[in-house]
Amino acid sequence: MLRRPAQIKDRDITLMYAITTDVSNGGLGLMAPNPMREGHVFAIAFDVRNDGKTKTISIGGTVTHCVKGLKGYRTGIRMVNDVHPGSMDAIKSLVQ
Repeated sequence: MLRRPAQIKDRDITLMYAITTDVSNGGLGLMAPNPMREGHVFAIAFDVRNDGKTKTISIGGTVTHCVKGLKGYRTGIRMVNDVHPGSMDAIKSLVQ
């Protein structure tokens, strides 16, 4: 489980802040304060520490599900194909 503050953006405008709950090579889970519409594409950015350095991971993803929970909305994001290679390398190092 990787819990990091994340920015949820649409067209370079930050819509809200969420917390990552899970990261994999194909997607990520978020706990968001507001619902996110299934099928909508967002940009998500969050920082991770790797090899003593902080790296910002920026991905685009499609909302696959969004369910109201006790502390917000559990949201699943499937990554789109145009993830920056540097971000993908950082994600792969986290999930190994």
